[in-house]
Amino acid sequence: MNKENTIKYTIAIPFLTNEYTFSISRKTNWSIIDYLFLKELSQREMTVKSLSDFSNLETQVVIQILLPMCNVGWIDIVTSRDSFIFRITEMGEIAYSLSVKEHELICKVDKYQRKREVFVDYFDNYYSVYSFDSLLLTHARYMSEINKNKNIVTLPIDDSNSYPKYTKMYSVMAREHEKIDNVRDEAVYTLTTKKYLLVDMLYIEGRKEGRIIDDNKVKKLNEKLIRQITNTLPAIVKDDNSLLKAPLSKDGNNYEIKVIAKRGDVDFVYGGHNTKAKLIELIQSSTDFLVIHSTFIGKWCIVNDDGYTHLFLEIKEALKRGVQVYILWGKSNAEETDENFEKSDSEDKAVEKKLRDFNESCHQEGMLNVVNYNDFRRTDSHAKFVITNHVDKGLCTMVSSCNFLYAKFERFEASVVVCNDQFTKYFLEIAANICCGKSTFDSKVRKEFRGLSSNIADTPNDVDIPNNEKLELRLVLKHQHHSYIDLAAQAKNKIYIISDFINTSPIRPIFDALKKSEAKKYYYYSKKSSYIDHSEIVEMHDDLKSADSLSQLGAHHSNSHAKVLAWDNNDLLITSLNWLSASAPNNLVEIYHEIGVYVQGWDVAKDFIKVFRSL
Repeated sequence: MNKENTIKYTIAIPFLTNEYTFSISRKTNWSIIDYLFLKELSQREMTVKSLSDFSNLETQVVIQILLPMCNVGWIDIVTSRDSFIFRITEMGEIAYSLSVKEHELICKVDKYQRKREVFVDYFDNYYSVYSFDSLLLTHARYMSEINKNKNIVTLPIDDSNSYPKYTKMYSVMAREHEKIDNVRDEAVYTLTTKKYLLVDMLYIEGRKEGRIIDDNKVKKLNEKLIRQITNTLPAIVKDDNSLLKAPLSKDGNNYEIKVIAKRGDVDFVYGGHNTKAKLIELIQSSTDFLVIHSTFIGKWCIVNDDGYTHLFLEIKEALKRGVQVYILWGKSNAEETDENFEKSDSEDKAVEKKLRDFNESCHQEGMLNVVNYNDFRRTDSHAKFVITNHVDKGLCTMVSSCNFLYAKFERFEASVVVCNDQFTKYFLEIAANICCGKSTFDSKVRKEFRGLSSNIADTPNDVDIPNNEKLELRLVLKHQHHSYIDLAAQAKNKIYIISDFINTSPIRPIFDALKKSEAKKYYYYSKKSSYIDHSEIVEMHDDLKSADSLSQLGAHHSNSHAKVLAWDNNDLLITSLNWLSASAPNNLVEIYHEIGVYVQGWDVAKDFIKVFRSL
């Protein structure tokens, strides 16, 4: 390294960004002085001087107080030969009479729409343009040219974190006295544009951190991002091997949303026949809307030898009641280069025809309301869920291991039904995000799901429930699953992991992570993945037994399709993730590809284990 005392360099901080249209309410708040002035004017007309004498305020301050009330039509200004005279209007009299009891003037609420730009950093923090000292950030297209002229260190950004999180938007996009009522997406709804904040730095030789030259430029940024900026050193220091640039790491948040619910508002459903019965019951009890997301769809779930199946006959009855029914298809379209493309494509087209025929049969019965198939656009998600507004229980969501529109309901399944407004509100946002598949363009169905979600009012989560009736529920996305393996490692007695398939994927993230646990481990699967042979299963079994004498790995005789992690008595995670065959890396790629619900509550794991062991 060049032996200089200081090195000047620049850090380029990337943000994913997009513009959204915000529906906004803005309140005009009045002070007690405004109230007292209007009270005096309700009794007599007054000049600026008389109001100044009354309040002991300078005349210029008096005018500043009166002008906003003039603007809303509460006060008129009458000119006289010597002075301005202020008098109350009819609207002012009404405003004063409404405020007499509380001694506080009613607020004026303005409603308007504004297009504003949203910025998201590496750590998933949200910002408005007013979070930056400089209103103009550098667009990605200009960075290569800037890099030629400056000693720039560019921080990374996770491009896959492109789904907007509206709750976070609401908290940062409102300005003083504003409230965000709603957000409307543009044609491209994802956070796809990349812009950079350029921060000039100074490195003093021998120090462990760089110094930000202009603190005002970053003062509104998240503290963790600021620490990353100061910990990032110029490239020449790294080349000299004296100090390395600090690596970035995500926060250890292991859930997307957390709610507290009464046990009576949560239903655990175990077994294939019980799963079918619950699905039918949700369809029969649906009002307003019904969303069914199934990874796969089979013709046998639509029609049989006698005509339409019980499932689709109940969907038709829901349509007759005016329920808007959506069926989302998760399975990815086969690539043309796939050797099984023709077979897969032919099967999919046959299913599409059966679904279209079903809608046509509805039309033939004189029905205008038919199923919305989202234009058969694939969500590329392995999650399985049902969302509806239940006639008796209100808004509810069913999360399951079961492919509702493919299963014959002969295998053991595990599901959880959550009747909770906030949980359902967030799940509708997920449905909105995944319904577009890999496309970044907004769609009619996505707008409708977002509309359903935004119409659900926010409710407090501080519910006072007795401990034996209280359940804590967390919505777990794909990249958050393996953090629950770390939690399970603290178990005292037993850990159960149930999976449909097995391959070598779980060796490091599961087997190695749990081998030091003092609890007994039970790993069960139904069948091996196609690309692993029996000898590899035997070898994995022997290696696991020698490394962890408290573990037991084997195929379960029940032909289970459930995907469950349960430990001790009170901790249970029901999911779509095949624990012993699927990978769930800690990144934001395909975050909605797998979705589960973690439940902590009295004996929830104990009850599941009892059912499973009885099979």
